Amino acid sequence: LQFQTIFSLTIHKKPRDVAHCLYNESFDFQVQYYGDIELGTPPQKFSILFDTGSAELWVPSAQSGSGLCSNGSVRCYNHNASSTYKSYGKRFEIAYGTGAATGYLSRDTFAVGDLTLQHQIFAEATSWDTGGTVTSFDGILGLGFPYQSHYHATPIFYAMKHHYFEKNAFAFYLTKNGESGSEVIFGGWDESKIASKQLTWIPLSSTKTYWMFSFDSISAGNAAVIRSENRHIRKQAIADTGTSLLVGPQSDVDELANHLGAQKIFDTYYVVSVSSAKTLPPLVFTINGLNYTLQPKDYAFLVPEIDEVLLGIMGSPIDFWIFGDTFLSNYYTIFNVDMLALAFAPLA
Repeated sequence: LQFQTIFSLTIHKKPRDVAHCLYNESFDFQVQYYGDIELGTPPQKFSILFDTGSAELWVPSAQSGSGLCSNGSVRCYNHNASSTYKSYGKRFEIAYGTGAATGYLSRDTFAVGDLTLQHQIFAEATSWDTGGTVTSFDGILGLGFPYQSHYHATPIFYAMKHHYFEKNAFAFYLTKNGESGSEVIFGGWDESKIASKQLTWIPLSSTKTYWMFSFDSISAGNAAVIRSENRHIRKQAIADTGTSLLVGPQSDVDELANHLGAQKIFDTYYVVSVSSAKTLPPLVFTINGLNYTLQPKDYAFLVPEIDEVLLGIMGSPIDFWIFGDTFLSNYYTIFNVDMLALAFAPLA
């Protein structure tokens, strides 16, 4: 492999979950950031969700027979059209918080930005379910640790292992409100997007699955609503670019929502009235003694159709918090594999 120092990708954004030069869009008041990769020879292009909450690469397969392939709703990989395709001969199955994909493993040339890898393992999905969510991406590139991968379909970590990058790190800059300019950088980070050159690193509490870390508390204004029991039993969270909202254990979220005066609707979301939204406090996330603050405009969103304000938090039957794009879009987030640490850097 040719040594590369760093390269960036534009991402595009859609409201629900996302990542790369990233595009962004919104569905159901959630956000997705997605960007482009290529597979095969000649290259076949796909829009991919860059997801730090999972660890596999998969794309829809033309072998699925899905009408979504034939009508162009998604771009599907056709291994018969690639001169560098090799069968790998194993079945593939993965489940997410919402959605799933099944199929089989293949090998082919993989490219993202300036990175090209030969004989990369990935999954061709012959069946996939987006959990009822409208999406603008075709597949998913997991950026979770390889320990989480059952199939070795982890091209970015393969490139790190083979010394492709100057730094074994990647970073996300996520814009808001449909603005352009979102990006993911592999091989380092962009200091011009950071307010201070002094980074505060948050050590990971686990590297066996997610980008997980411990935190002290979540406060509404000056009131600590969610707290770690003590310094030995601490609340846990993961940084997940593939999740739109702030998601937490149902009991924690109910307590926080109650403190904010929110009502639950559709058995999932929390809303406050337009008048009550004017007095919402900032949410303060204390991590290793340092405060990371979301102002009301960062976590509360007007829904004109119901004349209510939706809070960007959601409960789930899990025992940790997920810091999704509602949180991450307010910071420049660096995922440092060498240091086994994260940084949420204030934006320049």
